Parts: sequence; C-alpha cells; structure tokens
Amino acid sequence: MQRRAARGFSLIELTVTLVILGIIGVLLVRWLGQMGEVNRTESERTMLQRADDALLAFSAAHARLPCPAASDGKGLEDCSHGQTGWLPWYTLGLPEPKAGQLWYGVLRRSDASAPQDADLAVAKDRAHYLQVTATSNLQLGVVMPGLACKQAGSNAPDCSAHSELQNNGLDFCQALRTAAAQAPSSSHIHDIASERNMAYVVAAPGQAEQGASNVPLGFAAPQQARAVEEQRTLAVGPDQLWTRLRCGESVGALTYAHANLGAAAALIPPVMDDYKEQLEIMQQMASASDMSADAGLLSAAGQMSSAVAGLLDAIGESLETYGALSGRVAVAVGGVGSSVGGMIAAGIMKAKASEYLKDSKDQIVAFKTLAFQSRSRALSREVDYNVKRGDMQGNFPSKQTLETAALLTPASTP
Repeated sequence: MQRRAARGFSLIELTVTLVILGIIGVLLVRWLGQMGEVNRTESERTMLQRADDALLAFSAAHARLPCPAASDGKGLEDCSHGQTGWLPWYTLGLPEPKAGQLWYGVLRRSDASAPQDADLAVAKDRAHYLQVTATSNLQLGVVMPGLACKQAGSNAPDCSAHSELQNNGLDFCQALRTAAAQAPSSSHIHDIASERNMAYVVAAPGQAEQGASNVPLGFAAPQQARAVEEQRTLAVGPDQLWTRLRCGESVGALTYAHANLGAAAALIPPVMDDYKEQLEIMQQMASASDMSADAGLLSAAGQMSSAVAGLLDAIGESLETYGALSGRVAVAVGGVGSSVGGMIAAGIMKAKASEYLKDSKDQIVAFKTLAFQSRSRALSREVDYNVKRGDMQGNFPSKQTLETAALLTPASTP
C-alpha cells in the first residue's frame, strides 16, 4: 500500500511538473518572439537613422540628393529609376548592404525654369540672386549663370570646366525653397496622412510589403512605435531639410548682405571722386575769397585816401574862413576814422581768406598724396572679388571648390 501511494504521488508530481514546464515553454517562446521583435525594431530604427545621416551628408557635399537604386542589391543610384526605389547604400557610403532593403523616395518636381525647378536629385544652377556689376556707374541686376567666373585676369576660373562653382549648396537651397512653396501632389512622394510632399523618405517595409516589386509614392506617416509587421518610415520635408542645411543663413547673406556690400563697395570710388571735386570747389571758393579780400583792402585804401583828402580840404577851408567852417573838419576826421576801421576789417578778412586758401590747398595735397582715389578703387575691387568668390563657393565648399574659387582675380576696373 505504501509503494502504490508513493507511485501515485510520483505520477501526479510528474504531471504537475510537465504542466509547469509547458507553461514556462510557452512563456519563453513568447518572450523570445517579443525580444526578436524588439531587436528587429531597434535594428530598423538604427538603420533609418544612419540612412538619414548619410543623406544629409550627401546633400551637403553634392548639392543634391541621390537618386533611388534599382532592386539588384548593388546599392548604386540610378537616376533613370524615377522617384522611388531602394536606398542607394553604396553611393551613400553605408557599410551595411542590408540597408539596400530599405525603400527610398526623393522629390523630383522638375521645371524648365531653373529658379522654379524642384528636382532634388539634380544639381542645377538655380540661384540667380542680386549681385553688383559696376564700371563707372553703379548697376544692380540679376546674376546670370557664370557671371561670377567671368572676371578680368588670366587666372579667372572657367565655370564650364568647374561646374561646382555654379551648382552648389545655394542652388540646392533654392530648390528646397521652391519645393516648400509648391502645392501637394500625389504624383510625387508624399505622406499619406497629411498629403504633404516630402524632400525624401526612407522606409523599412512591413511584412505585408516584403517582396514588393515597386515602391509606392505614398508613405505611411512616421511614428515612434509600431507593430513589427507594419512599415516604419523616416520622412523629411523640404522646410526641415532647409533648416538642417542652414540655408536661411546662406541665402540671407547672398540675397541681401552680399548685394548691399557690393553696392557699398561700388559707391566708394564715385564718393571719392565727388569728394575731390568738393575739395577743388573749396579751393576755388577760397581763392575767390582771397581775391575779394584783396579788393576789399584796395577799396579800404581808396576810401582812406579820399577821407584824408577830405580832411585836408576841410582844414584848408576852415583856415580860409577863419574857423567859420571848422565843423567840417570834425566830420572829415570821423570819415578818416571810419576808413581806418574799414582798412582794419579788410586786413582781417584778407588774413582769414589767406588761411582758408592755404587750408584748402593742403587738403588737396593730402588727398593726392594719400592716393584716396586709387586706393578706393582697389578696395572696391577687393570687396567685389570677395563677395563673388563667396557666392561661387556656396554653403559647404569642397577643397577643390575652394582652390578653384581662389583663382578668381578682381576685375581691372571697379
């Protein structure tokens, strides 16, 4: 009886143990599945973030976004592939071929008018902003392609041989501004929820989308947390990319600051010419004042001679009339005193006029000695040179761009 009870207890214990182990097994399987989902989710998020960083770096270096890649897994951009495809991981320099499984779309809204073109995968000379072109007169106008390169001098770079001087980050910023201002279009990559067009979108396709031969133009709205079977998306709008590339600072400088600086530089030589003319006019006026003072001295001397003659005449008449006309002598004496005062005043005016004339001559000598006119023209050329060179370099100039733009020489005339 004891042996049977012990055997019965062992079977019950074994049954309970098996049940517990089964429950633990089920929980373990579910836990492992959840951990796999968490790992896949984290891996996809990391891959999307790396792709985003690589796309930002590519756009800064090449003044455009890459074209999508074909589905051959090589990861090379193919601009004939259209707006959507797979992430060009090899072109972006990503080390993980697994990144080629990500979907990728780029906004490609082309326009025949360069300033209105919003094909973000093409580098094009779009930014035609105000620059100053000045010879003898100040002229403000819209810069045409390559104008900054057509400067006098044997070392002037040729834009036809150095396309990076024309197609740089400023042109890409212009494309982003145009894209941000355009109305949403379902014919281009867009966020399905808001229907806004995106600059670029990178997505990890969900389970239901695995193996799809074509990548759609519409992408699900980005979310922080999703089920593993759903699509995960990273979308960047034109305005967001504009901010990340700091286009506002560069375009603001090119649109306003550089034009204003160039205008101020172009005004320096005419101002110096005008100042020279004013100095010459001042000298002429000083010379006229000096001659007028001489005339005043002669007039005062004549008046004094006339007054003395009148005094002598009055004295003679007074003697002839035995003092009857002695009152005229007093009047004549007053006239002599007045003429003496006039003579003194004329002498003071002559001294002031001579001092004024000497000062004006000294000013002209100093102006010519310090070569203000030639130095102002040199300064104007130098400022204009630096402004145009800055416009040629763009937002993020490469070493080659800096070296080529350094060959730009100032124009021979301001």
